Amino acid sequence: MNVKFIRESVIAGSWYPGKKEVLESQIDKFLTKAEKVDNKGLIALISPHAGYMYSGQVASFAYKQLEGMNVDTVIITAPSHHVPIKGASVYNRGAFRTPLGLVEVDVNLSNKLIEDNPSFYFHEGAHRDEHSLEIQLPFLQRVLGNFKIVPIVMYDRSLKNCKSLASSIIKIVSKNTLLVASTDLSHYYSHEEAVELDKVVIDCVQLLDFQRLSENFDNRICEACGAGPVITTIIAAKSLGANKSRIFKYATSGDTSGDYSRVVGYLAAGIYI
Repeated sequence: MNVKFIRESVIAGSWYPGKKEVLESQIDKFLTKAEKVDNKGLIALISPHAGYMYSGQVASFAYKQLEGMNVDTVIITAPSHHVPIKGASVYNRGAFRTPLGLVEVDVNLSNKLIEDNPSFYFHEGAHRDEHSLEIQLPFLQRVLGNFKIVPIVMYDRSLKNCKSLASSIIKIVSKNTLLVASTDLSHYYSHEEAVELDKVVIDCVQLLDFQRLSENFDNRICEACGAGPVITTIIAAKSLGANKSRIFKYATSGDTSGDYSRVVGYLAAGIYI
């Protein structure tokens, strides 16, 4: 792979191991403990984006489903935590580096989004320090091997923006394309409160009810830092014919840290045609 622009890792050695062998071993251990449920008709995943010590095991339940699948392109939609951008920024150059190697950006498809919809553009600052997209890559590298990505980050979770983005995303989806939505759920409630809040999100995901999910976020009935990516991905998947979902795993950070007083919720789910 000969690429000129490389987006270097900003979280290797902190959010996940910085050494190739250690990272591979950690991911493999997670995957060994995860259950492969079903990948027939799988078109989209929802996966958490905390440090692997907290959410890696939950994420593995999503990525376990990809074993044996033929995926050429992964369109990853993730939240922008640092830059309040309009629309969405799509990375349209080079590759992302992790300790497992380079992941090439599908520049052609990224540019098609930009050409199709003025809501899509490249904002370098939105990608520079963002962890929520990068943290999905080592799992994809370990399970899929060779693939390209369309990296999207967004801040505006309004239903109007999500529908606009989804309408363009579906135009670049082909047979061997996978959609990934990156999100954590509730933040810093007690375990009991988190489970109650997160159930609202999970119920909507199970029904693929993006309208109610958006309303629930607007009315603060539930929360997720990747609300926009989840809504956008559900809309896109349904537009492509998706009609069911599966919840693979739910847990909170308390399940790994042992501290149940202030937790973060994590979800792994799949959407199917």
